[in-house]
Amino acid sequence: MKIIVNIDDQEMIEAAKEIAIQRIAVDIFSNLRSGNIYKNAIKECVREVIKQNIDDLSSRAVTAASKTIENKAIKKMFDKVLTEADKEG
Repeated sequence: MKIIVNIDDQEMIEAAKEIAIQRIAVDIFSNLRSGNIYKNAIKECVREVIKQNIDDLSSRAVTAASKTIENKAIKKMFDKVLTEADKEG
């Protein structure tokens, strides 16, 4: 037995497109549900903002770090003075 089916080339192309579109859509929606796309988009946005403001952010970080170091040094100095005063007193 021999069966011959004639299918138009354009119909085959359209059917293949439909299958590809459905598979891509399923993949995109599964990524959306897991949040991967959002996480990556947010990460890229944050990186871009940091790159654009690197000088200001660096300056602010140095200022904050030096203030923290200064505060710790003053606290240690006061603790030392109080400890010595207690020993003498």
